[in-house]
Amino acid sequence: PQVLGHYFGRKLTDWTENIGFAYQLTRDDALARHGVSIVEAACRLIPVTHPGVAKSFAGARGDIAHGLAVGYDWLGEAMSPEQKALWADTAAGYVENILAEANKEGTWWVPHHNFVGVAVGAAGCLALQLREFRPEQAQEWVDDCAQLVSRWLDEGFDFQGAYFEGTGYAVYGLSNATLFADALLRNGGPDLFAHPK
Repeated sequence: PQVLGHYFGRKLTDWTENIGFAYQLTRDDALARHGVSIVEAACRLIPVTHPGVAKSFAGARGDIAHGLAVGYDWLGEAMSPEQKALWADTAAGYVENILAEANKEGTWWVPHHNFVGVAVGAAGCLALQLREFRPEQAQEWVDDCAQLVSRWLDEGFDFQGAYFEGTGYAVYGLSNATLFADALLRNGGPDLFAHPK
């Protein structure tokens, strides 16, 4: 059960990245409808409250959050208002869940495990997108994610760039953390790329 969310999230990410990218290049309505149907199905079938997802590692929930973030970024313009509302509810659930765990005293993967980059980075991407839907909460979520990722860089990496879990987990953690850092920079900062590590 702890790794089930990884499977869901990586499939969702593969589909939303490939279909969303093809749609952005071609503007083919059939691709948009297909991609939106996948995002909608994910929102309905694998919310963070799904028993299999709820038992998954934070990194697995981060994988799903990544797929939801890319799906909305590249396919959101083709969604109906009802589909957008469903997406926003599901996305907010993931952000709240990930941040609640990350900020809980004694959470084993905070501050320097790769799940911080994976889960919190993806939650940050969702939080930026949720400013449209949850303006009263989203900026606080964004700020919290930025602070946690900055702390992860402080405590997980040395000044030569070596990560305490090794290169493979550095790449995995940085995949979502750098996606968030780029989106954050394009949306007013702060600039996580200016972090000394």
